[in-house]
Amino acid sequence: MHDGIDALEGDDDAVPLKRPRKGIYVLPNLFTLAALFGGFYGMVMAVNGQFINAAIGIFCAMVLDSLDGRVARMTNTQSAFGEQMDSLSDMVSFGAAPALIAYVWTLQHLGRWGWFAAFVYCSCAALRLARFNVNTHVVDKRFFSGSAITGCGCSGGGLYLVVYRFAYRPLQRGLAHVLLGLVRGFEYG
Repeated sequence: MHDGIDALEGDDDAVPLKRPRKGIYVLPNLFTLAALFGGFYGMVMAVNGQFINAAIGIFCAMVLDSLDGRVARMTNTQSAFGEQMDSLSDMVSFGAAPALIAYVWTLQHLGRWGWFAAFVYCSCAALRLARFNVNTHVVDKRFFSGSAITGCGCSGGGLYLVVYRFAYRPLQRGLAHVLLGLVRGFEYG
């Protein structure tokens, strides 16, 4: 019977290492899944035309995304699986969801150019996350390189809330998206 305590191999006087129970690894991943749900909820609400609720879903995903890593570090349950799960959740919540919300809300009247613009944002988010995943073992973790995908996705959610409240004409919404795209472009530069 295995009691969860292992000793270092090749050392007779080694101090046994106690591994955390497998159940505790679930806790940070539950936060990650909840963040993923926030992004998915945002997409569903956008398709239903409820853009305020869509933005709220993205903001909830932001809060939950900031907690999953902290919980994993506090419980000493960081894992490669958790890192990849977090990255996939970020892609949905802060890459695909804001792109879909922008398309449904204000870009779809542009036809092919509208879905192309939404796809460009979504693909840039995927490239950003891929670059981050590749560089995690190369770059010093004390410093962050580039722009966080969470901030980009939430800046879109904030824009939706502000513009939806103060500007109802499609031209004004389209101009706001162009300005936001320029700001995001400068963040990546």
